[in-house]
Formats: sequence, structure tokens, C-alpha cells
Amino acid sequence: MRRAGIRLLVLAITTMSVLAAAAPNAAAADTVSGQLVATVLTKDVWPKFQTRFAGTPVADLEITKARCPRRVSTKTGTRFTCTAVIDDQRAKFKGRIRKDGSPFFHLGSLILFPDKLAAFTEQAYQEQRGSVGTATCSDRKIIVTEPGPSGAVDCEVADASGTTSTATLTLDKNANITDITFAP
Repeated sequence: MRRAGIRLLVLAITTMSVLAAAAPNAAAADTVSGQLVATVLTKDVWPKFQTRFAGTPVADLEITKARCPRRVSTKTGTRFTCTAVIDDQRAKFKGRIRKDGSPFFHLGSLILFPDKLAAFTEQAYQEQRGSVGTATCSDRKIIVTEPGPSGAVDCEVADASGTTSTATLTLDKNANITDITFAP
């Protein structure tokens, strides 16, 4: 297994506190509407992510189809997961209720830049195969995936002779590449 020190992650483990401003009575209620939480995710949390990553492809992408549990308990420590669509790809946002009744969110999915994945793949291809290759990982602005083998990312590599290979990259929850294999 080849462990890479390169970090390709854009947004993981970014926290945003949002619900207290949007629902000042959240701490007093037992639960809040999941629809309210989804609206806050779309209208408040995502714009903060975009601001934080100004100058990257993330800044231009909208979040749509946010879905959260039907009811979210306001009890301290309650954990929940919402999903939303970014660049036509499903992403997970994980939330936890804080002592004041407001949640903070972090992105549970990995959001990757295809050009950075391609550059790393080309370097690994040259190291493993001994020839220069050109990699393409996606025609999208970003790649949304899950950490671990179930969220492996495939890139196509072509060398100067026209031989093509598929590179499969596996990433951990911190977006470190834990394995890269080439076939054939």
C-alpha cells in the first residue's frame, strides 16, 4: 500500500455554527424541523463554505436538494446527517447540537479537485510504470466522494504510446491517498 502525504481535500472538517441565528428558539424546543435545518444548510452554511474557498471551483457551485431528518432533537450532543447535491453529486453534511441548542456542521463527504488528483496520479504513474502519462479524473469542477474503498476515485491515464490504464485512488477521511493501483 502506498501512502501519500498529499492532501486533496477541500472542505472536510470545516465547521459552521448556524441554527441559533436562524431559529433563536431552537434551544427551548425539544425538536426543530428538518426542513428548517436543510434551509439553513442551503442559505447560511453553504455560502460560508463558498466564502472560505473563494478563488476555487467551490466558490461557484450551488447546493441544492438539501435533505435532513424530519425532526432534529435540540438536545446537546445530538448528531444527525443531512445530504445535499453539489455539482450534480450527493454530499453528506454531519451536524451536532451544541450546548446552546445550535448545531455546527462539517462536511462528511470528501470534495476533491480533479486537477490535483490528476497531477498526483501522473506522478504515481511515472514512479510505478516508469513512463510519463497524462491523467484525467473528471470533467466536473469537483469530485464528491466518501472516504475508504467504497468511495475510490478512478482516473484514466494515457502514456505517449497511447496505452491507457485506469488508476484507482483510495482516500481516508482526511483525504490522504492511502492506495493507488493501476490496471492494466
